[in-house]
Amino acid sequence: MNKITRGDYLLAGVILVLSLGSFGLVGLGGVSADPATVAVRVDGRLTATFDLSTDRTISPIPGGPDMSIEVKNGSVRVLTSNCPRGVCKNFGRISKPGRTIICVPNKVVLTIEGGPGPEYDAESY
Repeated sequence: MNKITRGDYLLAGVILVLSLGSFGLVGLGGVSADPATVAVRVDGRLTATFDLSTDRTISPIPGGPDMSIEVKNGSVRVLTSNCPRGVCKNFGRISKPGRTIICVPNKVVLTIEGGPGPEYDAESY
């Protein structure tokens, strides 16, 4: 017969404390202390980043085509663009991390970075 010893109780207690303590860490994974910014990439190169907490109009985009963007109330949108169809202008405002506006003819990508993480793991369209 095997007896339960004092060490068995100690081991079970340590495992219980560690497992309960890990629940508090689960919610911390998606939050970033960094303020949200918009990253501007032209032809794959990062040309500028702008803080979303400061309202401004950027025209033209640094290192890019004749395009202007507006940062207002924690979001960003394309104001003007010389691309043929203007899809990027019609996209509207983005404000959540991971969201992007892409202008294919001008090879410009605007991406929201930093800030609190999204509330989901993946998104499909």
